[in-house]
Amino acid sequence: MHDRQTNQKRTSSLVLLLCPLPFLLGCVMMATAFWQNDADYVFGRLKTVDAILIDVGPAHPSSGRPRFFPTFRLLDGQILKLENALVADEIPPANQAVQLRCSLRKSHHCKTPASPDIDPIFYAIAALWMVLTLVITVAMWRTLYCRLLARTS
Repeated sequence: MHDRQTNQKRTSSLVLLLCPLPFLLGCVMMATAFWQNDADYVFGRLKTVDAILIDVGPAHPSSGRPRFFPTFRLLDGQILKLENALVADEIPPANQAVQLRCSLRKSHHCKTPASPDIDPIFYAIAALWMVLTLVITVAMWRTLYCRLLARTS
């Protein structure tokens, strides 16, 4: 009987130790998404480029609004095909000069004047996820720590 209780406590301690890990992995993935997509815009590591929209490109279906990968012509004649998708609201009128904000790290990752620097909905969800993760992690690891203290005393 005593052996079974010890095994159950050991199993539940292992669960308390490992359960927060998927939540923490989600936090790391969101931080990575921020770093890859929006960090340059938030920290000002960008260049401004004058360009003219020449082609919106075909609509790519997504779970929400259709996304487009437009092509611009820079003032020096070079063609710039964006790697980041834009929704219809962010696309400027054709044959009109606009100033694109382009990342210094990824020259084909640009935002139009109508594009926000960060996606507020994504970051609101990310902030809630991180708060939830911290609460879960602290609660579970504190319980585990208290058990370990009780076991040693």
